[in-house]
Amino acid sequence: MPSKSPKPPPLTEHERAVILAMVADGLGCREVAREVGRSPAMVSRVARRAGLTFPRASWTASAAAARRNDLAWQRTLREEAIMRQIDRHFQAQGDLRTAPSAHVLAEALAVGLTVDQLVCIYYQTQRYWERP
Repeated sequence: MPSKSPKPPPLTEHERAVILAMVADGLGCREVAREVGRSPAMVSRVARRAGLTFPRASWTASAAAARRNDLAWQRTLREEAIMRQIDRHFQAQGDLRTAPSAHVLAEALAVGLTVDQLVCIYYQTQRYWERP
């Protein structure tokens, strides 16, 4: 039967004071654990018992903001790709003068229309307005 790893020695008052000072300075749990040579669970327990918390809220907020920026950038790239695809469609038809304007396309994309749906609707409305 494999033997268990030996239990680490108890924390000294000096180690506890160092941990609390580092946490109070805003260092993260794993960073403090690496510096002191103890497990993150031990560091977290010491901080929790002293009523200290780790600065996760600011990290979470900045991560959420970065995610929103990434999604906005991806949406812009996707819209530009769709605009290029629509331009190619109208160029292939030789019908650039009747191509829809950018704001019309942006509104259609915001609603969630696909390129095929947009082109189909566009041609239907063109035929409607050109009727005698």
